[in-house]
Amino acid sequence: MLSDFPQGLHMNTTAQAIFTIGQVVPCLVLAVFAWRIWRKEHSPIPALCMAGGAVAMLMEPIVDVLGQVWFPRDGQWVLFETWGRPIPWFIVVYVWYVGGQTLITFRRLEHGAVARDIWMLYGVFFLANVVCETPGLYMNLYTYYGHQPLNFFRLPLWWPAVNAAMPILAGTLIFLLKPYMRGWRILGVVALIPAADGMANAAVAWPTWNALNTRLPAAVVWAAGCLTVALASLMIHVIAQVAEHRNGAAAPEKAGALPADARRHEVPAPA
Repeated sequence: MLSDFPQGLHMNTTAQAIFTIGQVVPCLVLAVFAWRIWRKEHSPIPALCMAGGAVAMLMEPIVDVLGQVWFPRDGQWVLFETWGRPIPWFIVVYVWYVGGQTLITFRRLEHGAVARDIWMLYGVFFLANVVCETPGLYMNLYTYYGHQPLNFFRLPLWWPAVNAAMPILAGTLIFLLKPYMRGWRILGVVALIPAADGMANAAVAWPTWNALNTRLPAAVVWAAGCLTVALASLMIHVIAQVAEHRNGAAAPEKAGALPADARRHEVPAPA
């Protein structure tokens, strides 16, 4: 239903500091990882993924308005503000959650990930979202308001379903487009990540966005939340089929086996 954002909330300074440090540490780990890959493989992609994740932070106020999330202004260390929404420093989580998991997806695809691997990544990223967000919600650093569907413990589960799909879509796009991004065009990685963020949200979250911003009955809103989860699963299914098509056929050859057609025409060795 239509709701004004919550009033009277205050960010506790100590909790905010703990949660912010908790997001900065994985960013530093990712930075070291990116530096090591750059030295070893001479690839700027990890660093560009971090930069793309940072740019994707600008998507946060947009999805907060549509999906009804509020970061209390009182006591907040404000990183930036757009759409009338102050965004706190701990939103640097985008660098490792969006940028870092995009990199993980890309590298798994580069190393032959097939359909089951994509689904495994989706499950891991979903759980990572739950583990990352739950402490902040119980420290009252932010809140989901309105009649949020699939909300059993402060975190509406349609959100991790969408969030976990974003880096998988971004990593897949980089994997598919990398042959065309040679030389300076590799900088396109930075733009692909916020673009994938927007695409994933728009493609699967629209039923819930619409239902949340109406006065429809709770049953309809929950049905919309379930539809969002179904659409996110469909997106992962399509990406999994792409991975299977691109990498599944190559797996036997990498293992030293002949393709099925070649085996049918193989001449038996003499006795």
